[in-house]
Amino acid sequence: MQSVHSARALRERGHDVWLLCAAGTKVESEARALCRVVPSLRGRYVDVGGIRRVRTFLDESEIDVVHLELGRDLWTIVPAARSAKRRPALIYTQRMQSSVDKKDPAHQLLYRSLDRVIAISEVVKANLVKRFPVPEERIVVIPNGVDLALYDVTPEAREAATNTVPWKPGVPVVALLGRISRGKGHTKLIEAAPAILERAPETQFALIGSVSDGEEEYAADLDARITAAGLAGRVHKLGFRDDVPAVLSLCTLLVAPSESESLGNVVLEGMAAGLPVVAARSGAFPELVVHGETGLLYDVKDANGLADPVTEILADQSLAARFGSAGRARVTQNYDRARRTDHVLKLYKDVLAERK
Repeated sequence: MQSVHSARALRERGHDVWLLCAAGTKVESEARALCRVVPSLRGRYVDVGGIRRVRTFLDESEIDVVHLELGRDLWTIVPAARSAKRRPALIYTQRMQSSVDKKDPAHQLLYRSLDRVIAISEVVKANLVKRFPVPEERIVVIPNGVDLALYDVTPEAREAATNTVPWKPGVPVVALLGRISRGKGHTKLIEAAPAILERAPETQFALIGSVSDGEEEYAADLDARITAAGLAGRVHKLGFRDDVPAVLSLCTLLVAPSESESLGNVVLEGMAAGLPVVAARSGAFPELVVHGETGLLYDVKDANGLADPVTEILADQSLAARFGSAGRARVTQNYDRARRTDHVLKLYKDVLAERK
């Protein structure tokens, strides 16, 4: 997703962009409308043929920068770039944290070949310093960006979404945005729902996102929990939506109960939509949500941690409006996709200047 966004943004700035990817993927199909696609990768850690194909591509093209977005592609791209006739600058975006050290000789060779590593949050940067053989001076923090124009929802789009959601206009709606997968906090919201309903009886809950591959058992367990708690008419699984901004415009607040997010795009999307956010005080969420200004953070170890801040916001419309307005302003100031593109392009230019 971020690769496609970046390709579009760079093309709009007038740059020549190729996207190297695996054939038959969603990334390939979406990118073909934006830039030249080179389906030379196979998604493998060891791919001798892929190294040859990428090296041939680099030798035949005048590529200045290769920006990697997937860790396993390092094993193909780095050897190809190191052996190319004209070595391009290598930049890699680290999006996830690692729980194991990766400082063995093979990883040292890979990571020391990189001109810069982009961390999407301070949490990820700290993990890079701890777990990876990357000198801290080569790490730059550049968070993901949000296309704010998408969240200026038209009355027509809002009306169209209204006709497809299962709740009536005007009721309070607590949204959880994100794929249905372990670790995203869906069960935490179901556990908190009875306490929320006790204090805000009209509340509805919207789970926006499809079931991740391999998570069908978890999704079935989630359904069972919803039924057992008597929430079948209150919790609505909307599945995948291509009109997320319009759906969020019909919601009252967004919750982010995940306990280990490396950034949390869903929080940025909620704030871009002008919603107050209730998030776990964990991962990178405290970098995004300013407690008491754009939303509320809660202690994940507190049994009522999620229910209390949700009901506090639901009970005070002026507080919700103030948080929502401040959240939108914070995204505009710090997480606008155009601003992110500015930072990335400056990094490219700085690295190329150093190499010269």
